[in-house]
Amino acid sequence: LARVIAKGLERAALLSENRRLRAAAAACGADAGLLGQSPAMRQVKQTIAAVAASDYTVLIRGESGTGKELAARAIHAQSRRATGPFLSVNCPAIPDQILESELFGHVRGAFTGAERDRRGLFVAANGGSLVLDEIGDIPMSVQTKLLRVLQEREVRPVGSSKSIPVDVRILAATNQDLEARISEKTFREDLYYRLNVLTVRLPPLRDRRDDIPLLATAFLERACREMGIADKDFSPEALADLAGRDWPGNVRELFNFVRRLTVFSHGSIISQTAVAEADPGYGDAAETHDDEAGTATPYLEAKAHVVDAFTRRYVERLLKLTRGNISEAARVSGLERVSLQKILRRRGVAAGGCRRGGEGEGAKAGGGGKRRRQ
Repeated sequence: LARVIAKGLERAALLSENRRLRAAAAACGADAGLLGQSPAMRQVKQTIAAVAASDYTVLIRGESGTGKELAARAIHAQSRRATGPFLSVNCPAIPDQILESELFGHVRGAFTGAERDRRGLFVAANGGSLVLDEIGDIPMSVQTKLLRVLQEREVRPVGSSKSIPVDVRILAATNQDLEARISEKTFREDLYYRLNVLTVRLPPLRDRRDDIPLLATAFLERACREMGIADKDFSPEALADLAGRDWPGNVRELFNFVRRLTVFSHGSIISQTAVAEADPGYGDAAETHDDEAGTATPYLEAKAHVVDAFTRRYVERLLKLTRGNISEAARVSGLERVSLQKILRRRGVAAGGCRRGGEGEGAKAGGGGKRRRQ
């Protein structure tokens, strides 16, 4: 009788905690924008509300996976341009020779293959907002022309002698250290000051651990909806385990991890054991890099080993699940196709061995085929 009562009380407490987290997620707008109630996220939301009231250019900074595009959407939604277009371009995903045409447009005959006039994203976003994602990676030639657009508020399509006035708010996002790139002469200082009128800094997930249970619960509910299955819940121990991790890939990595748990966990409760089984090398990875004398490896070096080991395991498992189809793997993981190809190349992971009967896209990630525009 005592065991039955204790189990019932534990179950009631678990359901109550999950109801509270779901209510908090709904109050924050889990599907609509930035999710979190920690002091760091409250500060971010206050900053977004302040910058949205103006029409100045905004530089959104933060590590990869922290939600920079969500912040851009929130700024647009709260601004006077909310009814106008909202367009986003991932700058490094587009080849250098095409990026200029993509941004500024071109006229017919401007170059080989330009069979008709094309308006660029600046013209298409007129009256609204344009997000330049990963602005730190654009080539110097495009930086020069972008600076002119910001100064003159007009664009000149490739091959044209006429300029077109535009009314666009620029929301630039980057995970790069732009100040260091200026020192290295790979980013224009005058462009930096044009972009850095207002700044929004997004904290990494490790600096707002209080939000992890809230995020994980919201992501679990969303993943169950995506799969069309009954709702699942986390045990308190599982949430504590998730909150104790660093998450170098930030919110994006957490979301993908929760998706994995949703697929492979049986039953309605995801336990701490299920979390450990989903990432079996997590607890041992840091310990394997202490030397034989018992001296701890420097933090950054140990962390790099852990991140590298996790990334390799993750992409190998991902490619196995998608049978080597890189496009499908990028969609499932939430990564850009180009970003996933870079990860595969850096770690020498081949997609070809994961295919069956010739399925997939090329024998190796980043192979000799022509890179498709995104």
